[in-house]
Amino acid sequence: MRAVFRSSSILAGLFVVFALSIFSVARNVVPARAEFDPSDKIKELLQKRFAIRKVIHEKLIDRYSQGTIPLNDLFDAKMTLLRARLDMCESKNERIKAYEEAAESAKKTLILAKRHEAASQLEVLHVEAQILEIEIELERAMACK
Repeated sequence: MRAVFRSSSILAGLFVVFALSIFSVARNVVPARAEFDPSDKIKELLQKRFAIRKVIHEKLIDRYSQGTIPLNDLFDAKMTLLRARLDMCESKNERIKAYEEAAESAKKTLILAKRHEAASQLEVLHVEAQILEIEIELERAMACK
């Protein structure tokens, strides 16, 4: 019994030494956060994503005007564009401005949708709910310190 306990202790000790050696090697290989600043790369990727989302949104506006896509598809693109823009914001004021412009754009789209015969009542309600979500987030952004 003592031999089994002693072997288990030795194995556990070897495991701890092995784990610590891997950790120390990993610390030397991976640069510290201060040495590696990915913010420029992230900003570049965020800007590219925003540009692509903007083109998609513009194309979907044209398709909705032609009656080839439902209102919900257009509004989903509008919300995705807003999220992409918000990810690029670096200050509270930028986020507030993004929400304000998105709410204004969404309201204009809703007015057009109500005039558009192809928009169903369910689609209009969906858009109204998304506008409320934007306005709620705007209020939260303004209340945030």
